This record gives sequence, C-alpha cells and structure tokens, in this order.
Amino acid sequence: MYALRVYKWLFFLLLVSGCECSRSRQQPPTENLAENQTEASNTGEVKKTKPEEKKSAGEPRKKNAKCREIRKKEPGRRELSEVRQLVRQNQFSEAYEALRALEKDHPDSVGLKYYLSDVKMRIHSTPTIEDLDEAMLLQEEGLAEASAVDCRFFKRSVYQLRMGRIAALFEVVKLLGSGSDRGQSALVSVAAILEKLKEANQEDPERSFFEAKLACILGHDHQKTKEERETSLQHCQEKADEVIALASSLKRPRHSRKHASVEDYRVRFQQDKDFRPIEDLGWKLKLSQKEPRLP
Repeated sequence: MYALRVYKWLFFLLLVSGCECSRSRQQPPTENLAENQTEASNTGEVKKTKPEEKKSAGEPRKKNAKCREIRKKEPGRRELSEVRQLVRQNQFSEAYEALRALEKDHPDSVGLKYYLSDVKMRIHSTPTIEDLDEAMLLQEEGLAEASAVDCRFFKRSVYQLRMGRIAALFEVVKLLGSGSDRGQSALVSVAAILEKLKEANQEDPERSFFEAKLACILGHDHQKTKEERETSLQHCQEKADEVIALASSLKRPRHSRKHASVEDYRVRFQQDKDFRPIEDLGWKLKLSQKEPRLP
C-alpha cells in the first residue's frame, strides 16, 4: 500500500511539472517581450509598417481597376471588323469615315487615334501636307493619353503610334525636302523617337529599317561634310544588313503587328529611293537561300 501511494504522488508531480513546461513554451519570456516592446516603441517600426503594407498592397488593385475601366473605352474586335475589311479592300476614305463614327462612342480611345492616323495617311496615294499634319496631331493626342496612365496594354499602341509618327515625318521630308527647315526638324524628331524605341525593341527589324533610312537620307545631305556623309552611308549599310539578319531570325518582334519576311524588306529596299546611295556603292542584299518558317 505504501508503495502504491508513493507511485501516485510521483505521477501527480510529473503531471504538474509537464503542464508548467507547456505553459512556459507557449508564453515567451517576459524579459524578451519587454525588450521587443521597447525597441518597437523607440523605432516605431511596428506602427509604421502595417499601414505601409496595407497601402502598398492596395495600390496595385487600384491601378488594375483603373486600367480595366480605361480598357472598356477601347472598341472591340467586332466593332473594328468592318474597318479592317475596308482597309483590305483599299477603301481608305470609307474606312476613315467608319472610324470617325466609332470615335463618337469611344472619344478617349488610344487605339482609334492610331487607326485614324494610319488611314488618314493612306487615303491619297501621295499624302498631302494637310493629311500628314492631321495624322501627326492624332498621334500626339494618342501618345499624350497613353502616357497619362501607366497601363500595360497601352505599350503596343504607344509603339504603333511612334512608328506611325516616324513614317509621317519621313513623308514630310519627302514632300518638303531634307534641306528645308521643316525637313531638318522632322529628321531630328525621327532620331529622337528611334532613340526611345531602341532599348525596348532591340529585335525589331522595322526599327532598324527606319534607322537605315535616316542614315541614308543624311548620307546624301549636301549641307554636311564629305566625312559626315561617308559615315552616315556606312551606318546605313550596317543597319540595312541588320534588317535582313533580324528578319531572317525566328524571333518575333515584341509589339509589331506582323513578322515581315526578308522578301518584304527586299522589295522595300528596292522601291525606296533613299537607299540608292548605298546601292550605288555596291551594297547588295544578303539574302538567305531559304527563309525559316515561323512556328
């Protein structure tokens, strides 16, 4: 009996000591807790980090919601299907009127600004200076609206508006001449836009094509010295070779509407009079025997 009582007391003591250990594990030491509270009160980290975390987590949601609302202002594919059909049939005047009708329902659309400017330059076989001025005004409005908001889906529209502006500026140079004041200003603007496109569009042959075109125009500008003209023509030849190399690769440009083939650029090089200086110097297209097929 005596031994049984001893065993009961030992079991009771072990049970009590186990409960105390579990409580000590769950509760942190009072000394460390006091130190943490004093550090937090001195630095203010606990009080400041919580609101900042909530604010930083809420900002992307507000931004995404704002971008979704802005995207609703853009016309859908069904609304643009008629315009695309008219463009395929080379009915640019009718396409322009259809776009103007769509603009009434989508007055703040960045995409419509691009389509309007593109069609406006193609209504006449040779665009007039009035057509170009209206197209560039639409491009400025589109770029201003896209730059006002930081939405990812506008990146392609910004790229297309900038490329369209380069094409319009080259048409101004073609109409007024590179030696005129407005022609010189247009070439400076082209160089500035190409510099903006350079970092994000390294694999785009269209950008390299416009760089080669600009260099060739500067290469036969008689207001420059002979050394400057020779340097520009050499740069034009290098960029022309780069166009063929990029068009031959299987890498798709990031924002381009289509992947132009080497044959497309070959025709453009031959038809564009600005490239005649390097052709006269003996430059030939480096065509591959067989173009790779895109997947």
